[in-house]
Amino acid sequence: NPEGMVASSNGDIYLADVDNHCIRKISAYTMLGTGQSVSTFAGANPTTGLPGYGTPGSSNGTGTAARFNKPTDICVDNAGNFYVTEYGNYTVRKITPSGVVTTLAGSAGVEGTTDATGSAARFGGPWGIAMYNENNIVVTDPWNCNIRMINTVTGVVTTLAGPTTGPSPGQVDGTLTQARFKKPKGIAVVNGIIYVADENLIRAIDVDGNSVTTFAGSKGSYSITDGEGSSAAFTELSALTTDGLGNLYASEASSAVASSVI
Repeated sequence: NPEGMVASSNGDIYLADVDNHCIRKISAYTMLGTGQSVSTFAGANPTTGLPGYGTPGSSNGTGTAARFNKPTDICVDNAGNFYVTEYGNYTVRKITPSGVVTTLAGSAGVEGTTDATGSAARFGGPWGIAMYNENNIVVTDPWNCNIRMINTVTGVVTTLAGPTTGPSPGQVDGTLTQARFKKPKGIAVVNGIIYVADENLIRAIDVDGNSVTTFAGSKGSYSITDGEGSSAAFTELSALTTDGLGNLYASEASSAVASSVI
């Protein structure tokens, strides 16, 4: 059940393999006819046979000695460190370029909504993750219906947008504290603006402007409709990414569709 993926600076692809509870590595593409090798970068090697699921856990360690529980998304910083949202353990993990896994924020198996530092912080089910700037990542927490920010140096976790006291689902635009999200999952950052796949909408978070707005989609519409802004419609969005040229790309889990949002 592969979910989020990211490419390193040399073109290797790292992906969160949810039901195998590990991070897989796909070697960089070189040319047609030259196969790309797949290996387990962190977490237990998948078991053989069918269904071939992996081994869940919560251990820190190096490479295949580490254990994950349903990792869902991954991003990478300029130094080559990876950050992984771990839905099953309610944590966010860090992996160095050499494969050393540590827990950046949250406590394995302990669910909650607390803003704090490192292991004292609590998540309801972290899902999507993206680099916001050099020292901060942004994480979607669909169970808590909010967007969290984590300082990768200090481990300090804060609620960036949405409720701070537990689930309060909705699709309400407004200031960062007034805004409400329904099921935020995919997340991407373009030119300092944070875009969130919120069920059937794409929301835009402007931190400096203290605002959350609806960028694309219509709150009451669930369909596959191309268009501009609120004239477009989605079913259930899952992942977001950007090409570095100002374009967003969105996948829809319930309709097997990929959309380009310019």
